[in-house]
Amino acid sequence: MMAKLLDGNGPAAAGAEPSLESASSPAAASGIRRFEPADGLFLRAEHLKQIEDYARDLSLVNGLAGGPGVVYGYTLDLDPEKQVVGTTPGLAVDPSGRPLRSPARLEVDLSGLSRSERGRIWIVEVLTAASIPAGNEPMYSAVCATPCGPESSIQPWRDDAVQLRVRAETLYGSWVDTRPSRRLLSALVSAYFDQERRDGDPWLTPTAPGAAVASLASRPWASAAPEAAPGPAAIPLGLLAWIEGQWILDVWSARRDRVLTPPDSAWQNHLGLRARPVFTAQVLQFTAQLADETLDLKNPLPSRFVELPPAGFLPLPTDFADGARELGPWLHVIFGSAVQLHLEECSADVALSAVALAQHLDRIPLVAQTENRPVVQILIPAIAADLPAVTTARYGWVAFVRSPRIGQRKFEPAPGGQSPAEGEAPAAAGEASAAGEAPAAGEAPAAGEAPDEASAVGLHVVTAPSFRGRYPNSVAAAAAEPVIAELSFPGSGWAPAADDEVMDSIREAVTRDGGRLVDIVVTTPDADREPLMAARARALAMRLGLAEPESPVGVFPAVLDGPEAVYLMIRRAR
Repeated sequence: MMAKLLDGNGPAAAGAEPSLESASSPAAASGIRRFEPADGLFLRAEHLKQIEDYARDLSLVNGLAGGPGVVYGYTLDLDPEKQVVGTTPGLAVDPSGRPLRSPARLEVDLSGLSRSERGRIWIVEVLTAASIPAGNEPMYSAVCATPCGPESSIQPWRDDAVQLRVRAETLYGSWVDTRPSRRLLSALVSAYFDQERRDGDPWLTPTAPGAAVASLASRPWASAAPEAAPGPAAIPLGLLAWIEGQWILDVWSARRDRVLTPPDSAWQNHLGLRARPVFTAQVLQFTAQLADETLDLKNPLPSRFVELPPAGFLPLPTDFADGARELGPWLHVIFGSAVQLHLEECSADVALSAVALAQHLDRIPLVAQTENRPVVQILIPAIAADLPAVTTARYGWVAFVRSPRIGQRKFEPAPGGQSPAEGEAPAAAGEASAAGEAPAAGEAPAAGEAPDEASAVGLHVVTAPSFRGRYPNSVAAAAAEPVIAELSFPGSGWAPAADDEVMDSIREAVTRDGGRLVDIVVTTPDADREPLMAARARALAMRLGLAEPESPVGVFPAVLDGPEAVYLMIRRAR
């Protein structure tokens, strides 16, 4: 029997026939037709057209397979006075695979657009236009043609064309009610990004706040995505809004560069993930908007933004050292009380990698809330690189990254904090204990105080004596007087949570009659809290804008019975 199998004469040989090993459907045309020339064929225009159509069809399917987006160029600019938006030459590919190339500048006049509708925005996009006839050639052998008449010549060429279009859309949502108006652009962009997320049909995350997520079994996991070839469509290059009586152009809210294939993009949307072009655009949009105005203590992030991307970069003041201890108070003021900060020093490559890894995390809300505040990790590139080619004295930026919350949150103890005792398990996520929240770097929780419990600190304005040795007497006398303001500090945080009106009143009390802040004295009955009170004093001086390099402010913590307090020591012009 074995001999028969080996020599091919047994039953196995019959079973190995190709017709029994596979099966195929009848052949179907692909829709791509090429011309098959042969001697004796009378060559006509339709044959030449088929040669051209075959080359174009091959080009389109290759373009479609690579996905839509901008390839190069198409940089937008806006002239608010002339009310004209324009773009440089560029190349993009539309969803059907058609190349959209312009070798010249394109412009659109905005003056005739209606701007009265609530929630109205405009998408600036490039799209294909009707081809332009070109050239002129005589036509021969045309039956009934009149010699030298208009029908005796033809335009044999067709130039593919593109055009720039400004298309109106209505973006529904509460973003239109955002105040102050300087936060309106951030609210609009956040709403646009969320609309883009919902349009992607996510299967694992809700499509609206509070909406239920369908069961996994209800989704067509075995289906193709996308199901069919997309048709021609425009490629967005940017977004226009009419805010406070002027045009505002934001590029990266709408522009997406060509990176992903259609299946990659579709499945990332269904899985509730953020596609790489969208993540890149969100980081660039935030960075571009941030560059429009100086980031300082008078213009912190919550004054201009309602949300941040899941990760990004912040510029540093030139007079600050790159270190967690030096930057901590400044960063707490810049971010406000809406987030919990955790500062880490690292090398620059670690910070850059962390930003890239945050691609699929949620955006960071900057709306103040009493619980469930997002935890944001600040990565300071203060550790020198060991590769000579990338060494530098100072980078001038820090990275911020949303910290993922997975099970038990465990962080390194903050200065002044305490680690769990040996053998003691950290509190589970959701428990009301200090281990349940991530302490910010530099925080020192007081004994028996919950991390999220706000503490009130009285503030006094005191005329500074000639010698600092007399500060204790001045402070003791001022302690018996009513406070001029009460500052609220979230938990054991550095940054004061007082609103702008309170800060303005304090600033006025200090600077009245030519007064200037020279020192800050902070008192606490607990010696262990002296470092925390000193950090709060520095953060307060920064928030007030009175800690400029040309007039450095000294901070003097002291142990004193009674409630914790802050004393602003001032000198007035004589």
